[in-house]
Amino acid sequence: MILKEVAKRRFSLSECVFDSEAVYKIARKAGEDLRYTFVEKEQSLKPEKYGHERKFEFKYEKKLDAFGKGEITVEIKFENLNKVKREGKQLDKGDVDLTLTANVILDYKNEWWMRKLHRSLLDFYLKYFVKERIERMYLDPVKQNADEIYGAIKDAFEE
Repeated sequence: MILKEVAKRRFSLSECVFDSEAVYKIARKAGEDLRYTFVEKEQSLKPEKYGHERKFEFKYEKKLDAFGKGEITVEIKFENLNKVKREGKQLDKGDVDLTLTANVILDYKNEWWMRKLHRSLLDFYLKYFVKERIERMYLDPVKQNADEIYGAIKDAFEE
C-alpha cells in the first residue's frame, strides 16, 4: 500500500456568523455528488468557558479502480460558539478551523505489498514507467475533487 498526499487545504475564520448544521449538510452533499462514500469519524459538542466547542471529522472514500482509491479527510473545528439571531434565523457565531487532506492509496488491496521482491518492483515500476499515468488517473482527479469539496465548504461559510 502506497499513500500519496495530493492536497492539503486549510482556512480559519474568527468571529464569523454561520449555520453549523448547514455547513455539515453542504460538506456531506459535496462529497456524495462526486460519488464518494461518506464516513463520519467524529462529531462532538463540548461546553467551554467562552462558548461551545463543536467538531466534525469525516472521510470521503472512492475506489477509482482495482489498484487505487482516493480518500479525502475533512476536519472542521468550531470554537467559542454562541447562538445569535439574524433575520429571524438561529445561527452560530464563533471561530472556525478547517483542514482538508486528500490522499491517493495505490495497491490498497496489498496485492503487491506482501512480498519484498514485488514491493521493490512496484516502486521501480511506478517511479520509472507509469509516473505520468498515475498522476493522470489517480492524483489529478482526487486533487480536483478535493478542491471542489473545499470550495463548496468555503462557500457555505461565505453565505
